[in-house]
Amino acid sequence: MPYRNTCCLISCLFLFFTNSCLAQSNAQLASSPQETSIDRAISAKDVDPAIYWDFNDPTDPFRDIYAGFRARRASDMSDSDKPKPIPPYKPVHLIRDMSWTPLEEVFPFDWATIRAESRDEAEQLEGAVKARLAFDHPDVKITQLILGPGATLPGHAGGSPGFYYVIGGRGEVTVEGQTQTVTPGATVKLHPYDVRRVYASTDESLKLIWVRWAPNGDQRYIAAGYYLTGANQHIQPIEATLPPDYQFWGEGLATVPIPEPSSPVAPASPESIYEEQAARLTAARAALGEQRMLYPETPVFSHESESRWIDEKMLKGSGFFWAKDISSLGALTKRWSEVMRLKGFFRAKRPDGGWDFNISQMVWGPHARYVEHSHSIPEFYYMLSGPVEHWVGEDKYVAMPGDIFMTNSYQTHQSRGIVDDLPFRNIGASWAPNGDRTVFERPFYLVEPLGLQPVSANLGEAPAFH
Repeated sequence: MPYRNTCCLISCLFLFFTNSCLAQSNAQLASSPQETSIDRAISAKDVDPAIYWDFNDPTDPFRDIYAGFRARRASDMSDSDKPKPIPPYKPVHLIRDMSWTPLEEVFPFDWATIRAESRDEAEQLEGAVKARLAFDHPDVKITQLILGPGATLPGHAGGSPGFYYVIGGRGEVTVEGQTQTVTPGATVKLHPYDVRRVYASTDESLKLIWVRWAPNGDQRYIAAGYYLTGANQHIQPIEATLPPDYQFWGEGLATVPIPEPSSPVAPASPESIYEEQAARLTAARAALGEQRMLYPETPVFSHESESRWIDEKMLKGSGFFWAKDISSLGALTKRWSEVMRLKGFFRAKRPDGGWDFNISQMVWGPHARYVEHSHSIPEFYYMLSGPVEHWVGEDKYVAMPGDIFMTNSYQTHQSRGIVDDLPFRNIGASWAPNGDRTVFERPFYLVEPLGLQPVSANLGEAPAFH
């Protein structure tokens, strides 16, 4: 039988009310009986999932608030003054079914000359470094990178902004001559034409998610529209409760600077391709001038452990586009904080106060419900655990680690844990759309000579990323 709470209905019906009326009702939540209507002892086996689609359930203490969100969503979608929905893009990307992308497509260096000068080294690099273009949106590119134990991806540069996010292994990354250790949860900012170098420790493969985006996106989308549109979203089973000291990666990790890379940098010989590529890179950087340093306030190296999980007190000042609406929900926000953890760990902050790209990590306890919602700003979820049920609109999928789900403008989405003792984790990112997409057409430069890779670095034909 579906679980039902009993509660006094909120007196105002919001379907035909304005935004100001919604805000006024939200302000009254603190004095409402909704907190006492939340049952924290119900078990997952006693919850019928159909309850989350029962929009007219009279026992749902937040029913009228959701109705207000649905009314505002419909109004905003028809409002010509609101940002227009971005063109829809394929929502589901099952990366586990994809083959690895040839390195020459991911890193379009002058491979003909490189192979002519360093045939053996180029062949070894292709065995030690695997790459896969997992998400190819006009505004955002996501590439999975894996380096075998002891492998080195030599110094190179590309013309778009981006960042690395480490999800497995340990190693070192050098950016513009500065080297730091990296562990799961580490991030590395990459400005256009920053020279970067990656090294995997000798005992395990290093796995990175490399994300790039079109800069100078439309900032109107960031503040436009968040809509909580489901039903009975206060019903979270007791199994979903997370411990206060929950750690996303299962242990405390960090990133620290080191004086020089563990993998030595080979000098380039005069008149080699590397010298020629370095000269071209210098010219490309000079042509961009000050415009190359897009996000001076965002640190080059950081780690998610340096950011706190967002609590109720921090929510309004978090900078998330949905924070104002969520923080007004009182008792519902408190219940979510018991079964969910969220933190933003990287934001490409522009000097004008806006941002082009923001990414956070989220975990919901076993059998928790990640509630139905939508927004005008585009977003992707990169799944880090599974199986998990995930809906995009009316379509349900069984998501696994590495799968990517794109949320288009105003598209509803939600998730539900279905495995005992398995919190479901993801990283979710939103961006200011319709930026300068020409950055993806800029050339790449390999400026450090290829070296021989250790035998341990060879990954074979089909290594597993997750």
